[in-house]
Amino acid sequence: MFKKPLVSVVILNFNGKGIISECVDAVINSSYRNIRIVLVDNASTDGSQSYIKKKYSKNKRVKILLSKTNLQFVGGFNLGVKHSTGELVFLVSSDVIVEPDCITELVKIAVKNKKYLVQPKIIRYGQKNILDNVGGQYSIWGIGKGLGGGVKDTGQFDSDQVRDFAAATTLMMNRRFYLQLKGYDEWFISHYEDVDLCLRARASGGKCWYSYKSRCYHKVSITYKKYVASEILLFNIRKNRIRVVLKNFHGLEKLLRLLLLLPTNVITAVQDVQDQEPRRKLVTLRAVYAAVFKSNKPAL
Repeated sequence: MFKKPLVSVVILNFNGKGIISECVDAVINSSYRNIRIVLVDNASTDGSQSYIKKKYSKNKRVKILLSKTNLQFVGGFNLGVKHSTGELVFLVSSDVIVEPDCITELVKIAVKNKKYLVQPKIIRYGQKNILDNVGGQYSIWGIGKGLGGGVKDTGQFDSDQVRDFAAATTLMMNRRFYLQLKGYDEWFISHYEDVDLCLRARASGGKCWYSYKSRCYHKVSITYKKYVASEILLFNIRKNRIRVVLKNFHGLEKLLRLLLLLPTNVITAVQDVQDQEPRRKLVTLRAVYAAVFKSNKPAL
């Protein structure tokens, strides 16, 4: 037997009326019973809020938080964690469907150390043999990459392993440690927020794990890509990639990493100029400016 602490499952929804119930119901039906759900709606405009209230307001295991403004990916999860009470928090996007034993297997690793972050094996929804993410790798070149994306699952990742970072798609960690780290940095909005969180966790003695027995299915940003323009997506990725280095490294290591990241920025800047879409012309240059001056102005 292992310790079974209370787990607060923070589920974040934005305009996911058509998918949110499959996500929530899968969590409710988990084999791990000591859970409480904090369902955060990020100011949806598709009727999600009334739907959520009607379906889950009488469920004592579900706390509903209806934000009046869109706090974005990072802000929504931060709000949910602040209103959680569990020793552990499990952050779940609304486009994720957990298997019954997903939480149980994550807890088995998370309880070993209060500074562990753990993610499951993430499989593409509807393609049950195709992996989406088995943990993150962060290179000296400043590029964060999810391992296993699009690869057939043949058991090649069937062992618990330490990773550079745990994917923001869904991860578990100690709530106090999360708050000690001040959660996700809301300046990032989305992308590389998980790399930043995990680098800060590791600097404080933390470790990121991938649990192969814990499984879930991901609908691959079904709502995010629908509501975020491609140039904004690129802007966030590129500014956040630079900001991670500026924020988390120091001295000669920072300088080296910025120099190694420079060729990538030069290549994307040239590609921007050659792009036929006017709104893509200066995305990289604006991203560099935003990262250096922590501006966060939009790409347009």
